[in-house]
Amino acid sequence: MHVRRTGRAREKRHVKKSRRRDSADRSVSPAIAGARCLPELRSSKETMTANQDTLHMIAKMYFGSLLYGTATPESDTDIKGIFLPSKEQVLLGTIPKNVSYTTKMDVAAKNTREDVDVEIYSLHYFIDLACAGETVALDMLHAPQEMIIQDSPIWREIVANREKFYTKNLKAFIVYARRQAAKYGIKGSRLSDARGVITFLSQFEPELALRAVWEELPVLEHVYKRCFRKPPRSAT
Repeated sequence: MHVRRTGRAREKRHVKKSRRRDSADRSVSPAIAGARCLPELRSSKETMTANQDTLHMIAKMYFGSLLYGTATPESDTDIKGIFLPSKEQVLLGTIPKNVSYTTKMDVAAKNTREDVDVEIYSLHYFIDLACAGETVALDMLHAPQEMIIQDSPIWREIVANREKFYTKNLKAFIVYARRQAAKYGIKGSRLSDARGVITFLSQFEPELALRAVWEELPVLEHVYKRCFRKPPRSAT
């Protein structure tokens, strides 16, 4: 006997399906939950402006200081993710490399602990990064379970075969290491030079004018002295 489904029955079935999909997501902090549907979307390099909720997510995880165990109470929240491109994007060749979101209104301002930055890679681009041995991809592949916000059978299969991305070609890692060394090495030497100047000045009275010890002021790698000359008087 054929029974026609009523609107109420269809609605109940829709609710059950929604609950099953929601159960796949792991519980996350309120800040991260808010990041899933951010009120403001900033375009990525590919200028994609679709809402994050329209993406077919494969995985999402904490990244940055949270992943590396260096977060402080003032640290912001970084999230990385991977999405599966749609059939239309594949057929039209319009797959974006990544999509970026942020809760920060002023992009020039420094992030605060309330800020959430989200970057989501397309599956194609993520595989390219992993094959090239890029650090970001390898870190995502080795993220511990407690850092995972959302996963899927596809992501679990990729992680189970992550050793296939290991390579003896360390070009990408060397470039990353040099970039980090240049960034933090210069910063450290600048701090050291600044500390040297402060140590030198601390032996004098605070009221002493800088010009009185200008000639003795140390010249270091990042400390320079310029001699300012008075402009010549104009001829009258």
